[in-house]
Amino acid sequence: MLERSLVDIPLYRLEECSNGSYFIVEKWTYEDDECPLLNEPHRNDGYGVDLLLTGSANYSIDFKEFTVHAPALVLIGPEQIHKKSIEPGTELITIAFMSYFLTNETEDMVGYLECMLRSNVIELDQQQLRDILPLTEYLLRESETNQPYKDSVVRNLLNTFLIACARMQKTCVSQYMANIEKGQLVSRFRLLVNQYFAQKVQVSQYADLLHVTPGHLNDTIKAAVGKTAKQIIDEKRVLEAKRLLFWGNSAVKEISWKLNFEDDAYFHRFFKKHTGLTPLEFQLSAKSAVGSVIM
Repeated sequence: MLERSLVDIPLYRLEECSNGSYFIVEKWTYEDDECPLLNEPHRNDGYGVDLLLTGSANYSIDFKEFTVHAPALVLIGPEQIHKKSIEPGTELITIAFMSYFLTNETEDMVGYLECMLRSNVIELDQQQLRDILPLTEYLLRESETNQPYKDSVVRNLLNTFLIACARMQKTCVSQYMANIEKGQLVSRFRLLVNQYFAQKVQVSQYADLLHVTPGHLNDTIKAAVGKTAKQIIDEKRVLEAKRLLFWGNSAVKEISWKLNFEDDAYFHRFFKKHTGLTPLEFQLSAKSAVGSVIM
């Protein structure tokens, strides 16, 4: 399920960039001035994984700044606004895919992905790199063949690769393996929030969609991630408000309307409660920062 955004930032669709495929893998070395679009804010409709083998890169992902040195993994989710500044000579493997390309375990895998997205970056040691590199090399070879059952092989290799990555973040493993049923509910809830955050702002509305009681939903979310369901909803609305204020050209009043707030005053109170700034203060301070996006 694609995360919905109200911001007018270029959106690149994997199917259009890959001759109809829902999966891409490539190994490349970044050269100076190569792929200038990477340096501009953009979004993708699927998941992206960069495995840095050598070199370094700076990533800006939804108001978070990362300086990443190889070896490391960088995971970017659907619709996350991001840009990259890659050091010339950096060698990396890039994987892009849609969630529905995965196996029947997709729901569990999406849970792992959502967990990993909370930090976006996984620093690796040399042993961890040696563990996952054969999987990526196998993916590269298989993606270039026309052998029978190619998609099935690639799909299962991708699942194995993602599980190996998730294991490197022990919190993700414990969270989603300790109680699979709870993990699945959390995953479905987050996906629904990403889609309906502007129209549905009450926990009860999501509980109805998930066929559980609001109390059960809230207790499950709190036990799994340490936050209430309402906090998750509010965090998504704050992030989208920041996106609109920073990247868009809409007035605060129009942003309030787009996010389905009752009136401007309520939007102001909501935004300041969660950020410590009024919408206008955030907009002015963020846009005055040269060459970076601030929280």
